[in-house]
Amino acid sequence: MCVNITILDDNAAEPDEYFMINWVAPNASNVIITPATIVTIERQIEVSLANGTDVTVSEETDMVRVCLQVNTPPLSTVEIGYNITFGTADTSDIIRVPYPGTINITTNESYGCLSIVINSDSIVEHTENFTVVFILNINGATYSGDNDITIYIEDSSAATVGFENATVSVQENVDIYSTTLENVIGMVDVDFYVSVMAKNGSAVAGSDFILNSTYAMIPWTLSPPAIRVSIIDDNIVEQDETFVITLSVINNIRITTNISELEITIVDNDRSVLSTPYSTEIPESNSIVQLCFSPSAQIAPKSDGSDYTLNYTTVNGNATDGQDFMGVSATVSIPLL
Repeated sequence: MCVNITILDDNAAEPDEYFMINWVAPNASNVIITPATIVTIERQIEVSLANGTDVTVSEETDMVRVCLQVNTPPLSTVEIGYNITFGTADTSDIIRVPYPGTINITTNESYGCLSIVINSDSIVEHTENFTVVFILNINGATYSGDNDITIYIEDSSAATVGFENATVSVQENVDIYSTTLENVIGMVDVDFYVSVMAKNGSAVAGSDFILNSTYAMIPWTLSPPAIRVSIIDDNIVEQDETFVITLSVINNIRITTNISELEITIVDNDRSVLSTPYSTEIPESNSIVQLCFSPSAQIAPKSDGSDYTLNYTTVNGNATDGQDFMGVSATVSIPLL
């Protein structure tokens, strides 16, 4: 034997309510009945994430609000617990957020929000994340969808990297010139790559130098491998020569270059000796005396195409200009070999 009583859904999130059913058997005095039945109407609340399950914010955002919404504004305050679990983010990335904790959806409101302050740490780093997990401890409350939301913090910090100086001079016989990217401004917590290229000037790759490093990997310790250049000692007398090495960051737009070009001057160390005659004898009957000389080492052409020259002038001994020989003051080109 059963009886049916219709429950009316008033579409209100309200405290649990109850009513009683009194049982009376007026003509069955010998039947013992429970005098009353208490029927509790449990509140039915559907809770959902107002932001969705994934939210991406910039590190410069300052604050992110994570909100829960209910299907019907409650007639009394609804308290919902939460906790935070860290992925790649850690406690230094968010501030002033006690956890675990609770948020409240107050009377006649549809939303309850948790405000999380994002800490801008001025460190160049990867995108980091943490998750807020909500805990329902309310009778009659259910989730409509997921009960956690992951917050992704996109880094907005910047740093610069470059050579310590814009110019440097090295001796041609130095063999190896080595430099590191000392000029790093800003904190870096990611590995990144710097592309290094050489541009010919008056010095030419393969003839005057060889770039040994085509890229450098900069770890967060800021102790990058050296950029090495082999300087070729060519035993040729020449003018000082220059070339340029340039760098660029190739996989991180938040790291830029400041002193991105280093001009290297190769100071020539070679010398050539002109072997001119110390003395010579010539019969008076000869009309011409020819004095020859040659450099002891190869001499390279000047960059402007002009010749190296040797000035010479006759000086009287006990022979007299105009009487014993024809004096001269002139210039001759030095052979380049």
